[in-house]
Amino acid sequence: MNIIFFIANGGRIQLATRESNVIFGFAVNWTKLPRNFASFNDNVTISQSQPVVYWAFSTYPIQIRAETKVSLVITPPVEDELMQYLRSIIIYDGPDWNSTSLGTGLQLFAGKRQYVSSGSYMTVQQLAPAFPLGRTMLVFQDYENTKDIVEYQGATCARVENCGQFLMDGSIGMAAVTTVNERSDSGAECVNSMSGSGDLDVYIGGKTKSKSNLIASYQIGDDSNKLPQEFLGYVRTYVLTGNNAKVNTSRSCESFYNSGVVGRKGFFASRFYKSGVNSGMQSVYESIKSFTGLSKNRVNFSFTIKEADFVGNTTMEVTVYDNGKESYRQLFTATNQPNLNSQIEKLGDDFSVNYKTYNYETKGFYLEFEILKSSSRYGIFGLFIIVFMYLF
Repeated sequence: MNIIFFIANGGRIQLATRESNVIFGFAVNWTKLPRNFASFNDNVTISQSQPVVYWAFSTYPIQIRAETKVSLVITPPVEDELMQYLRSIIIYDGPDWNSTSLGTGLQLFAGKRQYVSSGSYMTVQQLAPAFPLGRTMLVFQDYENTKDIVEYQGATCARVENCGQFLMDGSIGMAAVTTVNERSDSGAECVNSMSGSGDLDVYIGGKTKSKSNLIASYQIGDDSNKLPQEFLGYVRTYVLTGNNAKVNTSRSCESFYNSGVVGRKGFFASRFYKSGVNSGMQSVYESIKSFTGLSKNRVNFSFTIKEADFVGNTTMEVTVYDNGKESYRQLFTATNQPNLNSQIEKLGDDFSVNYKTYNYETKGFYLEFEILKSSSRYGIFGLFIIVFMYLF
């Protein structure tokens, strides 16, 4: 069964089939708009690094006001059978439902383009009856930050262990993909691999002119040693400058935690680091282990704490384990802060950071790491002693 919505006062419907001797029918439901316009109201600004995000399933229209113009992209539902219900989402170029329609949610998603208001207002309404829309999200930004983007998509993760890949076509201009977690205080996204050509920037939040929330940049094809990489935050935006890209993601980051091979580079960051606002939800535990099959490898963990914010009782514990034994442990606090930008190297097979804010609002932390070859391996020294004693 297909659901079609009409917002005109009247009109004609023409139905046809590809084959003869086919019986079909239709039912018409008529719903009157409320007499008074009542909406959820919000604002987007140029300086905002975090988009305004709403669930598309809404009993009231959503009115957004921008400094310049309003930009909108939509993330689709996970379930394919719910996709047709995106037709019930009507986007208006103005402050209410009397404004010109820009199109439907389904047209917006299928077109791989952002909708942009002609003025400072945009209104989005789900028509009654309100059909389920799953995890469909509406992502609003000020157009000043997104006006360079030609192809713009919203993406949804269907399976935690493998979200699949999103394809980005930058052949005629900048391309972008925005993803949104189910909740703002939990969940992660892991970029496992990428292919194609060009440069890929990753923003915590939306793309900004200032790039204040840019957390990582990759040269596709040349930076494979920096993947997999975990990204936290509530919203992430991937921006491609180049020809094309295929980016493989998952919501399970086991591949990141167990990727401690020699030559590996990456970073740990708290959930809302680079978000532009202090948050009490910055606590996070991050780790990376060095394995070959089921065997642990001794490597040299080289790391540099680039930024760490200590408010109140906030702590940051950095630990390295070597064959099950603690070889390095340092607890940083407001009174014992780390030397930023100082490189530390420690031998081991398990490297972790535990950042706890105890609900104090902080900027978070950012730590870069590189895995170097160890000058020793488990068992070599012991074997040398045994052979030496036997010979003499």
